[in-house]
Amino acid sequence: MESKMKRIEDIEKMGLEELEAAAMEEKVEVPQGLAGRIQERILAAELAKEPPIEKPQIQRKRILQYSVITAAAVVVLALVLLKPEMQKNTLQDTFDDPYMAYVQVEEAFRQISRKMTVGVEMIADAKPLAERPMEILNNVMDSKN
Repeated sequence: MESKMKRIEDIEKMGLEELEAAAMEEKVEVPQGLAGRIQERILAAELAKEPPIEKPQIQRKRILQYSVITAAAVVVLALVLLKPEMQKNTLQDTFDDPYMAYVQVEEAFRQISRKMTVGVEMIADAKPLAERPMEILNNVMDSKN
């Protein structure tokens, strides 16, 4: 079967009506399932054009909150496990003198205050590090949009 068009240059010079007429003259067998595949491709192209669903700002805030809470928990756990002097102090059951008991309670509160201050400072130092992955993710998401 010889075709009327043999060169690409000839096809490029033809108008839309001529191309349509040439296509109607040719007897071409359409493969089975071609229409379904074309519809799938069109649907996939339409879905690709839709803008991605943005996550609400609330989820980002929750992630940040959970990151800070987790960092605080790690700091407290590290203070408890890595400080052997805390484990060496043994508590006494009772005090004969209430003043001595009060002094011990004050000392305990001072130690707690010092440890909390160190923990808060560590969290403040770790906050920029905890926010950095969020910034990177935001930049990646913004660049995709």
